[in-house]
Amino acid sequence: MGIESLSPSPVSTERKRSPEAAYERLRGLLTEMAHDINTELAPHLPEDLQQTGLVDERGAIRDTAYLDTQGGPFSEERIEEFRMFVRTRERDWCEPDNPKVQDYYHHKHNAHTEDEILTAWRSERNKHDGALAEMAVTVLMHKYLKDEFYVLRTNIYDDYAHGIDNLIVEKATGAVICTFDEFVGSVEDERFQKKLHRERKQAHDQGAKIDYGIGIRHDIDGTRNVERKAVRHVPTFTLPIEKTQLQSLLHELGDTLDNPPSAATHETFTHIISSLSEQATMFKKTLSSESPVRARADEFMEALIRIQHNHTNQN
Repeated sequence: MGIESLSPSPVSTERKRSPEAAYERLRGLLTEMAHDINTELAPHLPEDLQQTGLVDERGAIRDTAYLDTQGGPFSEERIEEFRMFVRTRERDWCEPDNPKVQDYYHHKHNAHTEDEILTAWRSERNKHDGALAEMAVTVLMHKYLKDEFYVLRTNIYDDYAHGIDNLIVEKATGAVICTFDEFVGSVEDERFQKKLHRERKQAHDQGAKIDYGIGIRHDIDGTRNVERKAVRHVPTFTLPIEKTQLQSLLHELGDTLDNPPSAATHETFTHIISSLSEQATMFKKTLSSESPVRARADEFMEALIRIQHNHTNQN
């Protein structure tokens, strides 16, 4: 049986939201989500980080929370190297030195300097289907899983360097049980098949790595502490979403996290979990008994069973 994409639900033209409107609403939901996560984690972070929080307003892990001066693993110089890697990638994709690119951003966004052009490029990129899907799925997963799991967006460095958009942390154990990214399109798409091939190769190559990773240490006295550290040997998966399904999700998510899930959003969540379950089963078949990824894959499969029992059978 092949991997199932999230089955499309018809969306009428009048129900479709413009990319700009969808982005603004999702940004508001992510800000609300980030506030909830930071508030919950604050007592388990060093005092200096309790105000700024572990994640930013996009729900993404802050690099400044990983400074060695804040008890993190990286020096300021190391974090600057990561930032330069991100900027180099963005320059390669945007080509701000290209006269045609400069002319486009000058006339459309009144952008003149390299920084202004890159800022405008990022703004446009945030409204593409892939970015909207990442935001929408993050919000959806948080709405359903927030009692047992943290659903976090990765730092942009891990996105660019390792191809990982999200990670899921189990609250009870503090373990990162999986990472995933989103793909807008059909499971038959050649690009999606290449992603699956990469995942299976990663299974043989020790799993995914997250430099800005997280763990939750449960001390013997009952206290919990958030560990900011690199995490390795993590299973990674891709969530395929048809464009019509994305449009439906963008319409149905609601304006606040308190909005109860609609039938359409519940259907989408159920398909996501089904896809993850199928991929995880295939993923485990590629692992040897000695694979360092196997332990996390087992943790993820156990978590999926609970999620399916607790959520996907609800009406």
